[in-house]
Amino acid sequence: MRSRFEAIALGVLLLGACKEPGGSPAAGGTAAPSDVGASVDCKAEDIQIDCQVKLTTGGAAAKICWDLEFACETGGPVSKSVCQQVAAQGTEHVRFDINSMKGSGDCDKIKGPAKVSGIKASSP
Repeated sequence: MRSRFEAIALGVLLLGACKEPGGSPAAGGTAAPSDVGASVDCKAEDIQIDCQVKLTTGGAAAKICWDLEFACETGGPVSKSVCQQVAAQGTEHVRFDINSMKGSGDCDKIKGPAKVSGIKASSP
């Protein structure tokens, strides 16, 4: 029987212009519109990760990036930086295997909810 574990993380952010100190645009080139809002919801089942990213406010498409981390029952945490382009007011799914995450060689099973942080937007 396949073991099943679900971990959920929800990150929500109303994004500003996403500029680094000194006024230059954040990594990725151009800044996103100042009224962009996005939510990121990530779940894990066995070794599969599914993240849903949704633009909640703003009238333009945007490239949304975030950092994702899960704790493991044994070994250190696994982590990954993820980006997804999303149409205006759209929703997209990003799916990947835990083996593509940093630290996956020491992780036997995901434990607890995911940590979503560093949500940023840029123009697509």
